Amino acid sequence: MLRSRCVAAARRTCVAPSRGLAKKAKPAASGSAAPAAEPGVNAVRGCNILKEGEDPTMKPDEEYPEWLWTIHIPKPGYEELVAKAETQGPDSLTHDEARWLLRGYAKARIKEHNVRRAKK
Repeated sequence: MLRSRCVAAARRTCVAPSRGLAKKAKPAASGSAAPAAEPGVNAVRGCNILKEGEDPTMKPDEEYPEWLWTIHIPKPGYEELVAKAETQGPDSLTHDEARWLLRGYAKARIKEHNVRRAKK
């Protein structure tokens, strides 16, 4: 299910917008050949950026790095991190969470300073 969401997102972001009207189809000859075979089912259509290249194919999930499957998980907000640090202690935060907490604290302090300065 996660893979299908990732593929759908990739298709939405990789498809280039059309730049004009489509060309009119030429009339088919009476003895035309059979239609061309469809590209592989595992091809990610529309992600090719080269003129004469092919669409990339999807690999098995095991061949992708682990971090790829956690991209869609949002980062916790400043208030959530403050609450976690107050209830569970600052040692419960991961390195990244502690860094985000300090950045949020610095931003809040700067905003508060600017508000006080504007009132003068």
